[in-house]
Amino acid sequence: MFLTVLKLLGCIALLMYGMKVMSEALQKMAGPGLRHILGAMTTNCFTGELTGMLVCVAVQSSAARLRSQSYPHPRRVWVFL
Repeated sequence: MFLTVLKLLGCIALLMYGMKVMSEALQKMAGPGLRHILGAMTTNCFTGELTGMLVCVAVQSSAARLRSQSYPHPRRVWVFL
């Protein structure tokens, strides 16, 4: 039981560290231009939610496509939302 809790805490810590590193890298890479665009696209709750949904769909669909391209079976599985 203790080992399971310790593994879970370690996984959560690793996830949080990865998110921090990714966030810092994106901020350095994007610069003020992306910050301005995101600020304009998230002026109210509706446009903020719409922007978030579109970004999530784009990231998930590209991740699914990458996974399907690395699938070793000759018949590839395509996932569309």
